[in-house]
Amino acid sequence: MKNSVRVIVGLLILVAIQACQGNKSTDKDITETDRRSLQFIKNGMVNGLFEIKASGLAITKSNNHRVIDLAKMIIADQTAIDSGLISLKSGYHITSNDTMLPADSALVDSLSTKKENTFDSKYINLMVRIHRTDSLLFTLVAAGAKPDVKKFAAQSFPAVIKQLDSARLVLSSLK
Repeated sequence: MKNSVRVIVGLLILVAIQACQGNKSTDKDITETDRRSLQFIKNGMVNGLFEIKASGLAITKSNNHRVIDLAKMIIADQTAIDSGLISLKSGYHITSNDTMLPADSALVDSLSTKKENTFDSKYINLMVRIHRTDSLLFTLVAAGAKPDVKKFAAQSFPAVIKQLDSARLVLSSLK
């Protein structure tokens, strides 16, 4: 009888240990999911600020109607995306400032000094590059994020792809 009680107690201890280890794994997954969600929101906002600033510059510096139309589309689409990111941001208690990265500010400053033809090419190449990066951000990072971030990414992804495709078309027309 004593042996069967010891066996049962031993089994209960093993089950408890397994349950605790399972919870640690879940906690780690939740932490990673939170990290990915925060990363998605913060990167999306920083990229959005850069795109809007650079596109505003394109509207004033370019004389190419395709470049100007693309810039207007990016501003409109990115403003809507940023509005959604701001809503997500408040739910995650993100307190970071809404400012561009120093490297992005330097790129905008560099763009502002370019002449019209050089400007158009530099701006469009930047938009292709950043939208390729955004498309990866929206697919890879959001895939491991929380459900609300995944839903937002899925809803916003078509606009990112539309911007990338449009930038590629404008780039091909410049050549």
